[in-house]
Amino acid sequence: MQTKDSDLIFPTSRGNPDLHLIKIVRRAAKAAKFEGKISLHAFRRTFGTLIAKTYGIEQARIWLGHADIATTQRYLAADEMSTKEYQGKSAKAFAGIGD
Repeated sequence: MQTKDSDLIFPTSRGNPDLHLIKIVRRAAKAAKFEGKISLHAFRRTFGTLIAKTYGIEQARIWLGHADIATTQRYLAADEMSTKEYQGKSAKAFAGIGD
């Protein structure tokens, strides 16, 4: 059977969400002896954080499909966005804006 077009990364052969993917990820985490909480949402959050760190929060907002930048800000891993490197990039990006 041919897969129909889909925006999903891991669709089923019919182009629907693969509801068994979380089970696969949890089995892999268990085999790796990972003890943290496992959710597919974590992949999306990690992706958003990496995009924001690399290309800026506006690009992360666009790629995550958020209408409001405040949603993106709440979504990102705050601890990841507070590195010295990111703070320097942020300061440079907003240097031309008044107090």
